[in-house]
Amino acid sequence: MVYYLDGHHLGAVKKLNAVNAFAEAGLSDDEAAVASLLIRMKAYVDTQTEAYPMQEALYDAYLSILMEKAGKYPFQAVEGAFEDL
Repeated sequence: MVYYLDGHHLGAVKKLNAVNAFAEAGLSDDEAAVASLLIRMKAYVDTQTEAYPMQEALYDAYLSILMEKAGKYPFQAVEGAFEDL
C-alpha cells in the first residue's frame, strides 16, 4: 500500500507506476533514487532547473512531522495547515 497526500486528504493506492531506470545497472530502488537525484542536481548546475524545489521539501518534511505525531497518538485526528507552507 502506498499513501499520498492529495491537497488536504490522505489517500492510498495499491500500485505506483514507478520504474527503476537503473535496474539494469544492478542498483536498488534506494540507490536509483540517489542516482536520479544526482543527475537532476547536475541539470541544476547546468541549467538552473530545480531538482527538488524548496516548497516541496518543506511540504514533505511537514508531512513527516505530522505522520510522526500520528504515530505517537494512534486513533486521534492529527491536523495540519499546509497552506502556511
